[in-house]
Amino acid sequence: MVDNNENNLYLPFELRPGTDVTSKFIMNDKTVKNIIIHELLGSNISNNLYHSASTEWSDGTKSDVLYVPTEVNNDQPPILIEIQNSVDQAFMIRLIQYCTRVYERFQVLPVVLVFVVVKFSSKEFEKKFVPKVNTPYLLETSCEFWAQEVNFISAKSIENHIKVGMNQLVALAYFTTCQSASLSLLEYAGDSTIRFLYSICKANMKKKGDGELVDIIDQSTEQIRKAIGLDEDPILTAEKCKGFAKNLLETIEVQKRKLVEMYELNAEASQKQQKKYIAEDFEFIESSSEPDKPKKWKKIYDEGKAKGLFISYTSSNSLKSSYHHSKKREKARK
Repeated sequence: MVDNNENNLYLPFELRPGTDVTSKFIMNDKTVKNIIIHELLGSNISNNLYHSASTEWSDGTKSDVLYVPTEVNNDQPPILIEIQNSVDQAFMIRLIQYCTRVYERFQVLPVVLVFVVVKFSSKEFEKKFVPKVNTPYLLETSCEFWAQEVNFISAKSIENHIKVGMNQLVALAYFTTCQSASLSLLEYAGDSTIRFLYSICKANMKKKGDGELVDIIDQSTEQIRKAIGLDEDPILTAEKCKGFAKNLLETIEVQKRKLVEMYELNAEASQKQQKKYIAEDFEFIESSSEPDKPKKWKKIYDEGKAKGLFISYTSSNSLKSSYHHSKKREKARK
């Protein structure tokens, strides 16, 4: 069964997948935590053995996510997770520093997982990261002395592993790197893990909405208590009660207006940004190909990704499909 409410969920641009806020609350979900731990350490690790720990370090720096087991040892090491737009030399130096801080705290080198949301800084730099033998959607690099192992996962590393029913870590990377504000915009929206991840986003948005509701209730409760506590002349009491009721109504209307405006602004900003991305993507496609000649989709996709384009696509095939669908819609409108 397809949950239409979930399909129609449109995340504000600043809360789309791949952003710091969304990535952190997704990675700290218990189910997601178990997916990552079992992928990195093996299925023999007990569920919920690890908990999320503080990522603030003694030097004032702060990393993204840290999982720590009940008892830290070399067989159950800390797991450090980073969500990074562009992986370059500066980031790698920071990553080594984070691993050093983890070791100082627990006396055990961590296992590292990095989600590369957009790209590596250059093709030459990317060559330093090679596919793992048993899990080719994970990339690894030399990490002697500063980590037990370092794993990278990106849109490019998962492109040949994306399908309905995909590996759960691949699905998590697909969700993170596509940065799609809506489930309905994803090519593989039918995958159960992808749907689960969007349900977490939906629940988080509800919590934010519930916070607004609590504020309204608190303010309303205060007005009602004042009215109940009145013990004066009946005429004066009635006048004051009218005043309290008026204030209460204004409070509710103001809060409602704020919520509606915030939702509309977020939706508008998200839609504008999505249209901007699509326009820039398609302009690049046209400028990188000759009229009436077959397009070299793999070359176009790789070059566009290197320029920070094609954020919504995880492979040249999905880009090609979206482009042709758009052209068909354009012809139909004419």
